[in-house]
Amino acid sequence: MKKLLLMAALCCACAGANAQQTYNYFDAEDVDADGWLWLDSSAKLNKYCNYTQTAKIQLTEAGYEDVDFTYPAATKNATIKGYNAEGVKGGEGSKTGGIVLPMAKDFHYIMNNKSFGGGVAFHLPDLAELSLYISLDQKEAFMAVYDAAGDVRYQDTNCLVNYMHGEGLASLHNPVPGISYCGTWSNLQNISLEDPYTPGQFNEIPHAPGKAVTVYLPSLTDGHEIIIHGIKLLTYTNTVDNSAVDEIYGADDENAPAYNLIGVPVDDNYKGIVIKNGKKEIRR
Repeated sequence: MKKLLLMAALCCACAGANAQQTYNYFDAEDVDADGWLWLDSSAKLNKYCNYTQTAKIQLTEAGYEDVDFTYPAATKNATIKGYNAEGVKGGEGSKTGGIVLPMAKDFHYIMNNKSFGGGVAFHLPDLAELSLYISLDQKEAFMAVYDAAGDVRYQDTNCLVNYMHGEGLASLHNPVPGISYCGTWSNLQNISLEDPYTPGQFNEIPHAPGKAVTVYLPSLTDGHEIIIHGIKLLTYTNTVDNSAVDEIYGADDENAPAYNLIGVPVDDNYKGIVIKNGKKEIRR
């Protein structure tokens, strides 16, 4: 009996030790209760999105020239109407505002000849979770995932996986492919692909505490723009003073600590908005 109790105590201790604190990459006042940054205002778009490597959301150019000899680039648009599950622009349930990724061009699956559309890049101190909410005017979205350890130019990242014609963006359409024109592409940090040259070895985005990483996500959707409406991005390193705090505990763990909106731990006597178990609560 004593051995059983000792083993149970050790398991509890290990569970506590493995609980890893994470932080929202975006300011607490800009994210919702679930940690999503919705790009539905000019203020948020201008605050986070730019074309420089120091921006929290780096906008990138397409890989081809237009007739005016310019390269189409991702743009910010706070009023653009997205598509709902039935493909209706601005219809019920659709999102408004976001980053508009120019279409890919001259894509030929058999010839492997593709020119990326616009994209976004993230230069992160480390990565705990990365998810996107997107919409477009067709049922299939095609994007690539490029990454590299460290803070590098997005042009210097390496291809992890292409979601191309015939394959589709499975994460967006689970469990039934092609059911909607919008959806959540969840947990990109968990993408793992077996190395074709080294069987048994899997390539993945680095997502361990303290491991800096650059993630580049260009569009491969030929002839159609993609709108990124929302981003959920958690890191193990606190990059802002008023970061929304999330704890990896069991669901609704009563013992999980609570934080105010500037990330300071608070006790049960605190009145106001607190964050506990990754959710916002109002204490009166």
